[in-house]
Amino acid sequence: MKKISQGDVSDIPFPQVPLSEQRRIVDYLDGVQAQVAELQRLQAASAIELERLSGAVLARAFRGEL
Repeated sequence: MKKISQGDVSDIPFPQVPLSEQRRIVDYLDGVQAQVAELQRLQAASAIELERLSGAVLARAFRGEL
């Protein structure tokens, strides 16, 4: 079984992304994360409203109002 030494790994060239590009990517991902959080908030609000409306429809149905 061949082993990889620290020297082997240190000899592998890794491309370095410029700091400005890293910041651009982070800004983009922060924006995406904010959109996801807003969508989660809207989904939770919609679920609450749907639950409320379902209860109201069932109540009217049982009273024979539909």
